[in-house]
Amino acid sequence: MKLDTIGKNIRKFREIKTLRQEDLAEKTDLTTNYIGMIERGEKIPSLETFINIVNSLGVSADMVLSDVLDNGYT
Repeated sequence: MKLDTIGKNIRKFREIKTLRQEDLAEKTDLTTNYIGMIERGEKIPSLETFINIVNSLGVSADMVLSDVLDNGYT
Protein backbone atom coordinates (compact mmCIF):
# COMPACT_ATOMS: atom_id res chain seq x y z
CA MET A 1 0.00 0.00 0.00
CA LYS A 2 1.32 3.45 -0.91
CA LEU A 3 0.63 5.31 2.32
CA ASP A 4 3.21 8.00 1.49
CA THR A 5 0.77 9.35 -1.11
CA ILE A 6 -1.45 10.54 1.74
CA GLY A 7 1.22 13.05 2.70
CA LYS A 8 1.79 14.04 -0.91
CA ASN A 9 -1.93 14.71 -1.33
CA ILE A 10 -2.02 16.73 1.90
CA ARG A 11 0.86 18.83 0.53
CA LYS A 12 -0.92 19.23 -2.82
CA PHE A 13 -4.14 20.51 -1.23
CA ARG A 14 -2.21 22.71 1.21
CA GLU A 15 -0.42 24.34 -1.72
CA ILE A 16 -3.68 24.74 -3.66
CA LYS A 17 -5.06 26.63 -0.64
CA THR A 18 -1.80 28.69 -0.64
CA LEU A 19 -1.07 27.71 2.95
CA ARG A 20 2.43 27.36 4.33
CA GLN A 21 3.25 24.39 6.55
CA GLU A 22 3.31 26.89 9.42
CA ASP A 23 -0.25 27.98 8.60
CA LEU A 24 -1.57 24.42 8.53
CA ALA A 25 0.30 23.60 11.72
CA GLU A 26 -1.31 26.56 13.46
CA LYS A 27 -4.80 25.63 12.22
CA THR A 28 -4.41 22.04 13.42
CA ASP A 29 -2.46 22.63 16.65
CA LEU A 30 0.41 20.52 15.31
CA THR A 31 4.06 21.40 14.87
CA THR A 32 5.52 22.47 11.54
CA ASN A 33 7.99 19.59 11.82
CA TYR A 34 5.18 17.06 12.21
CA ILE A 35 3.31 18.48 9.19
CA GLY A 36 6.55 18.15 7.20
CA MET A 37 7.03 14.55 8.31
CA ILE A 38 3.46 13.71 7.26
CA GLU A 39 3.95 15.35 3.87
CA ARG A 40 7.21 13.48 3.28
CA GLY A 41 5.56 10.17 4.19
CA GLU A 42 7.70 9.70 7.29
CA LYS A 43 4.67 9.69 9.60
CA ILE A 44 1.09 8.55 9.13
CA PRO A 45 -1.31 10.71 11.16
CA SER A 46 -3.79 9.21 13.59
CA LEU A 47 -7.41 9.23 12.49
CA GLU A 48 -8.19 12.21 14.72
CA THR A 49 -5.23 14.18 13.33
CA PHE A 50 -6.11 13.21 9.77
CA ILE A 51 -9.69 14.44 10.22
CA ASN A 52 -8.39 17.67 11.73
CA ILE A 53 -6.06 18.20 8.75
CA VAL A 54 -8.68 17.54 6.05
CA ASN A 55 -11.20 19.75 7.84
CA SER A 56 -8.61 22.52 8.05
CA LEU A 57 -7.88 22.15 4.34
CA GLY A 58 -11.57 22.09 3.46
CA VAL A 59 -11.31 18.89 1.44
CA SER A 60 -12.95 15.48 1.81
CA ALA A 61 -11.05 12.51 3.16
CA ASP A 62 -11.53 10.50 -0.02
CA MET A 63 -9.85 13.28 -2.01
CA VAL A 64 -6.73 12.88 0.13
CA LEU A 65 -6.99 9.08 0.18
CA SER A 66 -7.76 8.77 -3.54
CA ASP A 67 -4.50 6.94 -4.34
CA VAL A 68 -4.88 4.36 -1.58
CA LEU A 69 -8.63 3.63 -1.75
CA ASP A 70 -10.10 1.11 -4.13
CA ASN A 71 -13.56 2.71 -3.90
CA GLY A 72 -14.65 6.23 -3.08
CA TYR A 73 -17.84 7.90 -2.05
CA THR A 74 -20.40 8.06 -4.87
